[in-house]
Amino acid sequence: MATPFSKMCKILSELYLAFVNEEDKGNFEDFWTYNNIGLPLAWLADTNMVTEVSQTGLSCIVETYDMLITSLDLDLEYEYEDFEDLMNKYEEKNKK
Repeated sequence: MATPFSKMCKILSELYLAFVNEEDKGNFEDFWTYNNIGLPLAWLADTNMVTEVSQTGLSCIVETYDMLITSLDLDLEYEYEDFEDLMNKYEEKNKK
């Protein structure tokens, strides 16, 4: 089962909060630059700062999430619980 929208927002929100005040975004630099709308929009949705996300906003968040999963070469069909779970799966996959 794929990750539900609410968990997508949670994961992206946690990523956003981890790096929003950091000058160096590390390996996420290009991802951060390209998704400069999707990440804060996911945070707004996750924190209920917005009560409704438009279809365009929803598409932006889903695209950002899909790009994150794809860039980490992870399974889009897996239901990740949170950013820590996602990064644990990434680390497991890359332990060689």
